[in-house]
Amino acid sequence: MQTRLKRFVDERTQLLAAISHDLNTPLTRLRLLAEDLSDGRQRDQVLSDISEMEMMIQSSLAFARDDSHQEPSVSVDIASLLISVCDTVSDAGQPARYRGPDHASLSCRPGAMRRAIGNLVDNGCKYGATVVVELEASDDTVEIRVKDQGPGIPEEDREKAFAPFQRLETSRNRQTGGTGLGLPIARDIIRSHGGDITLQNGRNEGLIVTVRLPRPDTSARPRTA
Repeated sequence: MQTRLKRFVDERTQLLAAISHDLNTPLTRLRLLAEDLSDGRQRDQVLSDISEMEMMIQSSLAFARDDSHQEPSVSVDIASLLISVCDTVSDAGQPARYRGPDHASLSCRPGAMRRAIGNLVDNGCKYGATVVVELEASDDTVEIRVKDQGPGIPEEDREKAFAPFQRLETSRNRQTGGTGLGLPIARDIIRSHGGDITLQNGRNEGLIVTVRLPRPDTSARPRTA
């Protein structure tokens, strides 16, 4: 049964990859044609739609492949990783600040973890003016909170936010774009590390995304500099 299920998933992933590859050619042609449009407003709209289609294709393919699970786990400085994510986002023009200790070790798949936290910060930047990433580390747990200043998500809709391709139009503005895969990918990565993600609205405004991760083998974990 497991072999058949794996074959089924692999075949669907290969099909999606083939579709993604085949769509690149017509999208490239459309992009070239759009560049020649004399109406600047129309040209910008068409190019924006093409970029959104390309993003949806790549996100869907990455979600189907789920390459992050193949990465080995190593001990990383999770504080430095969070600071790096905030710096990258800030350099792109979206305010993101870090609050927490200068160093904290965590055994994880660093590329996957960076992708998960990056998705959460990107979501916050889309819906709120400023994002704050907070870190608290105890002997057995790491807690990461990503806070934005957006409209938040009603309690009854929070589980829906984790469904692939789900967009909560009543609470989050569609003009922000996106494929609806940011939160599902982030939760999948965090849960594969033995942790979980919860959502709650802030006391005054905004959404607080809380990530809790275990820190196993604390007695053997080396001290961070």
